[in-house]
Amino acid sequence: MDSRTLAEWIVKTCLKKGADGAEVYLESGRQLSLAVRNGEIETVQEAATGGAGLRVFVQGRMAFAASNDLSEAALADAAGRAIAFAGSMTADRSNVLPDDAAETPVEGLYDPEIAAVPLEAKIALLKTAEKEALKDPRITKSAGARYGEGEGEVVIVNSNGVAKSAKSAACSYGLSVVAEKGDQKSSGSKSCGRRAYADLKPPAAIAAEAAEKAAGMLDPKMVKTQRAAVIFHPDVAGALLGGIIGAINGERVLQRASFLAEKLDRKIASDLLTIIDDGTMPKGPASSPFDGEGVATAKKVIVDRGVLRGFLYNTIVAR
Repeated sequence: MDSRTLAEWIVKTCLKKGADGAEVYLESGRQLSLAVRNGEIETVQEAATGGAGLRVFVQGRMAFAASNDLSEAALADAAGRAIAFAGSMTADRSNVLPDDAAETPVEGLYDPEIAAVPLEAKIALLKTAEKEALKDPRITKSAGARYGEGEGEVVIVNSNGVAKSAKSAACSYGLSVVAEKGDQKSSGSKSCGRRAYADLKPPAAIAAEAAEKAAGMLDPKMVKTQRAAVIFHPDVAGALLGGIIGAINGERVLQRASFLAEKLDRKIASDLLTIIDDGTMPKGPASSPFDGEGVATAKKVIVDRGVLRGFLYNTIVAR
């Protein structure tokens, strides 16, 4: 049976075994990784993965089980284990499943060309990036180039009538190099990830940025203590915003474990700061028609010109 039919069968099996509600998250995929150093192939690895996660509800008690074996016998056993686990849990009236049947169309999440490009072309991409970087006289050696790709399908079915599936793919490659000057040594790296193979940056651009990062760390100079404007590289944005991202987690807000719990609709930052959670961006690295529970993705403003406008919840925490 196909993935959706199998997921629907698992849900029905959970209900027959005594669950009041059930959800199945079924995932299958393929990954490829390559590594090249000094023009020689170091690693070629390809793997196929698959598995199912089950969530069941029995009189307000919620429990989970999982299986990497997708045979009917193994999945029926997982359903039984999940229901047995539920008997040991505490009942909570907020333990509910979503019933959102909608999906958000998102363009550019699956590129079949990623798998169609010959392996030799992907290896050549890494070798070319190394050669381009080593043309820079400041670069003395390569620390290696790597390529990775993955594609897969997610199916979510629950007993509230939600039945959704989505395919996605992505690829990336990068390079690390070493610059030397006298006794000084410094490394630098650059990578690029995209939803479509054709959108990857050319190897010359990746090599130039990696070389510049490595060479830019040579001959460092101390900066005098002072009050000054600072420009942060985009790569550090995650570290800078990490505290805020953790604090808008709805579960932490509910537990009063977030310093932003009482700050809704209040100013928490400069007018220059706006944070948007958008799972609908075309070709977005984390975009999807629906989230991990099957709820349709949307564009949500979290911080609007410094004012906190909302938090992020799953179904149970929202209830």
